[in-house]
Amino acid sequence: MFFENFARCILGEQHLLATQDSEYILGKFNQLKHKFLVLYDEAEGKTTFKESERIKGFITAKEISWQAKGVQPETIRNCMRMVFFANSDTPIKVETTDRRFQVADVSPSWFETCIKK
Repeated sequence: MFFENFARCILGEQHLLATQDSEYILGKFNQLKHKFLVLYDEAEGKTTFKESERIKGFITAKEISWQAKGVQPETIRNCMRMVFFANSDTPIKVETTDRRFQVADVSPSWFETCIKK
């Protein structure tokens, strides 16, 4: 994926999390420490809808709790930005008054035009 490769070159492995597994983002032992950019590929509503409040918290919180296995939780500075990629129409719960999200819907005709060039 272009976005992932570009981000990896700019930020390096330590500051990028690219995953299709929600446990790496939302799990008790998540992988968010030292991450500046989190790319969640193939986001699905069945996972993100039930965790929507936590996701909103991750987006706006100045600090988050992080824990490694066998270690006490610690509070870390939250500098991350989250990008969700999906093919479904409703990959994440976005309320009409919510200002945390920007949604880009790429139409099939635009995509086909770019591929033909």
